[in-house]
Amino acid sequence: MLLRSSRDVLFYWSATLSRTILVLISVCLAGRSQAEEQSPQSDQPVSIRGTVVNSVTHQPIARAQVYSPDNRFAAMTDDQGHFEVAFPQTADTGTVSKLRGSPLMARKPGFLPDRDFPGQNFRLIANATDHTIPLVPEAILMGRVGLDSSDTPDGIQVQLFQREIHDGFAHWIPTQIATTNSKGEFRFAELYAGDYRVGTHEVGDRDGADLIPGGKIYAYPPVYFPASSDFSSASTIHLSPGKVFEADVSLARRQYYPIKISVRNGPAAGMQINVTVSVRGDGAPGYALGYNAFDGTIRGALPNGTYVVEASTFTQQGATGMMTLRVANAPAESGQLTLLPDGAIPVHVTEEFNSPEVLPQNDRVISGNRAGRMYMRKRHQYLNVMLQPVSDFGRGRGASLRPPKGPDDESLAIENVQQGRYWVQVSSSKGYAASVTSGGSDLRRQPLIVGPGGSSPPIEITMRDDTASFDGNVEGANSAIDGPGQSASSSSAPFAYVYCIPLAGGPGQFTKVWVSPDGKFQSPQIPPGEYRILAFSHQRNDLEFRDAEAMRPYESKGVQVSLAAGQKEHLQLQLISTADDSAD
Repeated sequence: MLLRSSRDVLFYWSATLSRTILVLISVCLAGRSQAEEQSPQSDQPVSIRGTVVNSVTHQPIARAQVYSPDNRFAAMTDDQGHFEVAFPQTADTGTVSKLRGSPLMARKPGFLPDRDFPGQNFRLIANATDHTIPLVPEAILMGRVGLDSSDTPDGIQVQLFQREIHDGFAHWIPTQIATTNSKGEFRFAELYAGDYRVGTHEVGDRDGADLIPGGKIYAYPPVYFPASSDFSSASTIHLSPGKVFEADVSLARRQYYPIKISVRNGPAAGMQINVTVSVRGDGAPGYALGYNAFDGTIRGALPNGTYVVEASTFTQQGATGMMTLRVANAPAESGQLTLLPDGAIPVHVTEEFNSPEVLPQNDRVISGNRAGRMYMRKRHQYLNVMLQPVSDFGRGRGASLRPPKGPDDESLAIENVQQGRYWVQVSSSKGYAASVTSGGSDLRRQPLIVGPGGSSPPIEITMRDDTASFDGNVEGANSAIDGPGQSASSSSAPFAYVYCIPLAGGPGQFTKVWVSPDGKFQSPQIPPGEYRILAFSHQRNDLEFRDAEAMRPYESKGVQVSLAAGQKEHLQLQLISTADDSAD
């Protein structure tokens, strides 16, 4: 077309621009209409609803708060324990997207989160399936401390201990501390079901008339419920969900006598050492003495009795000393305790691997800068050896393999080992420990005995890689999905848990395997040996699998298998539910 003037040019471009805008508007309107046809539910709300229930009675819980972990939304349950939250599709898409797949949680005073509940994943869709959130009724341990004198019982510290299982061993762990009121009352709330013990700390004399310089010393020794001066002989209190237990104790005022112990080979002046005092020498709580860093003495006061006093340094090269102290109606001020450097135990490894070596000939790995280089050779890369103290109380101070000291250091050793008794634990990313011995003792069945100064024969380990495995199905998978906290929408949560328990006397390895919602499971590679395979509907963190007596209730449950090297066994397991588990 021929444009004869600027006026014609302006008219042409104006018409062209108008047609382009009309086309774009038409396309947008058509796209919007098509999108509306494809999403007929765009105006419907996104709904989250469900019920909060008591995990014990399965009754609904009214006035409980349901919330998301990031606190972006919350709702209260009604009188029937029901809740519902609705979000329009036009709501903040960022908020809605962050909620997708998040765990749904609930809380209410007097209740605790269910530790067996894996977390309910909810779907933000219209008419979503109802969700069930269980809460556990709290247990309460309360009591009163009485004194056999006119002293007021307020301000007395009461210690709570809980029995916990770590790696198949049972230990008593100190948890909460409560302080008595003017009536001597104390209270521990928000407790889960479990085994507990309770006792008082030492209480100093409160009668000012007796506080005469150079005069007699009086105090109240610790007492453990119901009336024991020794933690090891205290009664165990078993709390079930919702249970309230009263544990009253009475303290008797006794005379204390001055204690002074000279420390030989102690640290430099001004440096502290840790001092523990126990009745049986097992590290159980009880009495206390302090260290005077300026004159190198351990001082304090104790009542009549026989005690084990242990001291250890905080220095990089540790030192430990231990002595028995007897107090009999007189001061004990002439004792001596010698600190000996903690020892090093060599570890010798024999490899009997069938698979080809996967590491190169030059297997040295160097990491870090020049100021702090760390050298790792092949055995340090796949193997770890740990010492765990044999003690009913606490976890104690263990030890593990030291890192190599240089590029050519291929030796293995455990350093800073204190005198005591230890279980030897071997973990490996390659193969397994077929035998663990020391001085002719089988350390898979017996503890390692370490003498003063950490003296002990070397630990001999034979490593093999002829492993075995198992897989299978847990019956009842489809019918169990409707249990508390389970729904068809929570397919990412495990349906059950399979525990592989090694029987005594073999090189077996404890293993936990998750079961998929369809009931199938597959174990990793494990050492050959005798095992008992158990399937639980919930996680069992309280299996004391290293104690044959504690595992006796399970002898009639699960499946016992003997796995040979290279074998893969297929198993059919029956689910052990909470109601059927006689060991609970």
